[in-house]
Amino acid sequence: NTLQAAEARSLVIHGAFDEAVALAQSALEAGAVGADRDIAEAIVAGAPVPGLPVARLGLLLPLSGSPSLQRFSEGVREGVEAAIRASSLGDEGVVLDVADDGGDAELSRSLMRMLESQGALAVVGPLDVISLNAALEGRTEALPVVSPTVWSLPADEAAVLSLGADDRQGATLLAGWAASVGLDSVIVLAPSEGPGSLEAGFLDEYFVPAGGRVLRRLTYEPGTAFFREQMETIRALQPAAVVLPIPASDVPALASQAAFFALDTLGIQLLGTAGWADPVVLAEVSTRFTDGVVVAAPVQPADDAGYQQFLQAYEARFQRTLVDAGPAALGYDAASLILRALERGVRTPAAVAKALEAGVEFEGATGIWSVDQDRATRSHEIVCMAAAERLVMKPDERPVPIYRPYEPDPETDSIPEGPGHMMGLVCPSLAPPDTLAATDTLPTF
Repeated sequence: NTLQAAEARSLVIHGAFDEAVALAQSALEAGAVGADRDIAEAIVAGAPVPGLPVARLGLLLPLSGSPSLQRFSEGVREGVEAAIRASSLGDEGVVLDVADDGGDAELSRSLMRMLESQGALAVVGPLDVISLNAALEGRTEALPVVSPTVWSLPADEAAVLSLGADDRQGATLLAGWAASVGLDSVIVLAPSEGPGSLEAGFLDEYFVPAGGRVLRRLTYEPGTAFFREQMETIRALQPAAVVLPIPASDVPALASQAAFFALDTLGIQLLGTAGWADPVVLAEVSTRFTDGVVVAAPVQPADDAGYQQFLQAYEARFQRTLVDAGPAALGYDAASLILRALERGVRTPAAVAKALEAGVEFEGATGIWSVDQDRATRSHEIVCMAAAERLVMKPDERPVPIYRPYEPDPETDSIPEGPGHMMGLVCPSLAPPDTLAATDTLPTF
C-alpha cells in the first residue's frame, strides 16, 4: 500500500493523472491507512496531495527599466504574488524566483537559463516580443512560459502562452454575429500592428465565407490621433458597419471622431472588440460616443467573482488598496494559469506544459480564461453598450435606429413623409417593444 501510494504521488508529479488515480484507488481498496490513505484519497478526489515538493515559479520582468516600465512591471509582480496568495498552495507551497532583465533582451536569455537551472517549473514574463524571443533561446527544455502582454507568439516554440496574443474568439464571434443579423457590408479599421491587426484577419476568415463583403481595409499607425481621411472614406462608402478591433487606448480618439463625423446618423453600426468594454474606457469616455456600439466582450463571471477574489488576495498580501488594477490583474491571471496546473500536483516543467495543453479553465481578474489550440483565450459574448453598461444581446438581436420627427414646413405646415431625422442607434433592450416585432418597423423618439 505504501509503495502504491508513493508511486501514485510520483505519477501526479509527472502529470500522469489517470494512471495515478487508478493506482491510488487500488491502494484504497487494499486498505491503505495513515499518510498513505491521505495521499490516495487526495489523488482520487483531485485535491492537493500531501507531501508534494514545494513548487518554484520564475518571474522575468524589466523591473529596472524605464520608469513607466518599472511601474508596469511592479504591478505585474504584485499580481503574481497575489495569485500565489489566492491559490491553494499559498506562500508556503510556492517559491517565487524573480529575475530583472532591465529591458535588455540579451540579459533575458541568460536569466531564463538561470531560472531553469534553479528549478523553476514555469515562468511568467517577459513583457515584449524581443525579450520573449531571446528568453526562449535560453531554454534548454520546453520550460512553460506565460507572458501577460506579448501580442505575437513564435510559431515554432512549444509551451508558450500570452494573455496579450490574438484574441481570436472575440473577433470570430463578432464576425459570425454580424453576418447572422444581416450586416452584409463592412469596412475594417485597425492598427497596422498589434493584436487588432491580427483580429482584423480573423474577421475576414469568418465574415466573408458567410456572405459578407469587406468594402475596404483601412489601417493606422499606433499613436495616431486624427482619423479624418479614414472617416471620410467610411462616409463615402456607407457600409452597414465599421469593424474597429482596436486597443482600449485608441477608443477615446476613434469613438469621439466617429461621433464627430456622425456615422451613427447614417445608420452605420460600430462593432468593436474587448478594448471597447475596458472598465477604464467606460469610466473615461463619454457614453455619447459609446452608446449603441456592439462589442465582442470578455464574459464577466457572475458578480465579478474572479476579480473580487483577485482584489481580496491583493489586499491581503499587501495590506493596501489597489490603485491601478491593470498590470496587477494581468500578472494575477498569467500566474493563475500556471498555478492551476501546480495545484493539481504536477512538479516537472513537462507536466506543467501537459496540464496547460489539457485546457486549464478558471475565472480570473480579467475574464474566464482557458487554453485552446496552444493559445490562452477568454470566453466572449456579444453585448451592446449603453450608459457605460454592457447589455447582453440575444443571437438574433441588433441595435435599432432612433429618429427625431420631422418638423412641419413653416410655409405649408405639412410634415414630410418618413420616420424623421436619424439620430443614431439604440440597444434593442432599450427600444420600445413594438419596434422589435418586425424589422421594417423603426422607432421614433
